[in-house]
Amino acid sequence: MSIEDKFDQVMKEWKEYCQKPEVQCDSNPEVVLNCRAFKRMVKLGPTVLPLVRKLYEEDDSKCFELSIIKGIGLTAVVRGIVDEEFTIPDELRGKVNAIQDYTKGWLDENMHKYAI
Repeated sequence: MSIEDKFDQVMKEWKEYCQKPEVQCDSNPEVVLNCRAFKRMVKLGPTVLPLVRKLYEEDDSKCFELSIIKGIGLTAVVRGIVDEEFTIPDELRGKVNAIQDYTKGWLDENMHKYAI
């Protein structure tokens, strides 16, 4: 199975998890990360960073669960994969769109360092 297939399989699982009403209605954004799919995504390692970056460009207007994942999940995946080499500046905390833009920019500048 290719890394793209594994990525797609884990994303499908993560979206299914995020479809649950108890996830969608929870005010704690950390609930998006409290699942097996998130842990599996991080374990896929640096080879998925380009796929994570590409996912940011997908239209989520008709897929609420994707918007949830893009909102906090992908930034946490990047952090989980590269650890302390990626941090969100304090002034961006709580600003979801700014954090997404920062993460995309960071990936554009740094993901080549993790290519295998």
